[in-house]
Amino acid sequence: PSATASRSAEGRLAGPVIHVFITGQLDDVDQPGGVIRGVTWHARGGDRKYVILSTAAPQRVLAHELGHVFGLPHSRHAISIMNKQPRTEPPVEQRTFAEPAIAAMRAALRRLLRDQVIADVPR
Repeated sequence: PSATASRSAEGRLAGPVIHVFITGQLDDVDQPGGVIRGVTWHARGGDRKYVILSTAAPQRVLAHELGHVFGLPHSRHAISIMNKQPRTEPPVEQRTFAEPAIAAMRAALRRLLRDQVIADVPR
């Protein structure tokens, strides 16, 4: 499609949409002068979800924010990407989703597939 058609495609999207934005710096609205690496929120009264990431964010921040999109809260599991507490163990590269979070995301995925919010694409 033309560039104009591609730019106006958002107006034709129906159902739940996840908007992802990347910015050079993301100010922390809760801490004057502070910066954060990512944030997620759901629009009131609609199906739209927003994820904003800073260009300074490590790769795992996107996984963390998408966990929120799937309805996950912050976690206290040391291994969990959803745990935002400062810690040295386990090393960052070994952090993943904790088992309870994986189970919750699988349930959310089943609901999204059942409700045809997303489609299972054959490989």
